[in-house]
Amino acid sequence: MTGHQRALIIGCGRLGAGRDHETSFLYDHASAYQALADRVELVGFVDRVLLRAEWAAKQHGVAFAGDHVTAALELLKPDVVSICTPPSDRQEIIAACDAAPSVRGIWCEKPYGLTYLPKLAVTQVNLIRRFDPRHQEIAKRVNVGGLTPNRHLFVICKKDIHTTCHFTDLARWWGVPKAQFHYLDFHGPALYVLREEGEIPGRYAGWRDEAFVGGGLSGSGFMERALGNLLDAMEGTADLLSPAENAIESERWATDILAEP
Repeated sequence: MTGHQRALIIGCGRLGAGRDHETSFLYDHASAYQALADRVELVGFVDRVLLRAEWAAKQHGVAFAGDHVTAALELLKPDVVSICTPPSDRQEIIAACDAAPSVRGIWCEKPYGLTYLPKLAVTQVNLIRRFDPRHQEIAKRVNVGGLTPNRHLFVICKKDIHTTCHFTDLARWWGVPKAQFHYLDFHGPALYVLREEGEIPGRYAGWRDEAFVGGGLSGSGFMERALGNLLDAMEGTADLLSPAENAIESERWATDILAEP
């Protein structure tokens, strides 16, 4: 499938439309569609809070709807759908997109969920570090055997499903086994580091020069790269970097970590 695609965003908050979120990074889906306007056209927004959908639509000069996902899919006939709703709503929406004849690609926020795999739509889950050059370079070194198998990933970050799934996914991508993945007490600032086994520095002060601090991202182009990879996969010219099957496995591991005492 080639040519100019049509996109619909479901969920018009911070991640879907950049609402109430000021940052130097391009984090929201709407801005990513703007950045790749030569490949994809944003045609509408859906949100159960109609005022949010109306606000987003006015920002971009497109259509909007309330909590009427199926009707919007039928009317606007998008090729790509961004799902930026709360996690509790996502599986039902993913199933509706998979049943819509026009939809060939889904770009879903994490956590993805643990049940539904679309049969027809190519599905990208927005585990953003997979689209960051600094993180990709480490993954390449892992694939060619350029890193010791004794590597450990130490993470000092908020411990909830939204955050933890990012780091279990990172560990899986970087080839770090469960026994060598360590979620430490979060006293701030947030950081993570990949290092060989050894003594953990007191209060983590010794990690500063080698750590990924805060979000650990090296630039603001990860959203465009995630969307571009999805469009390439829809056209059959690339493999997905963050497919739904992978996200499900990472979230299972994250759920296990959160269940630990």
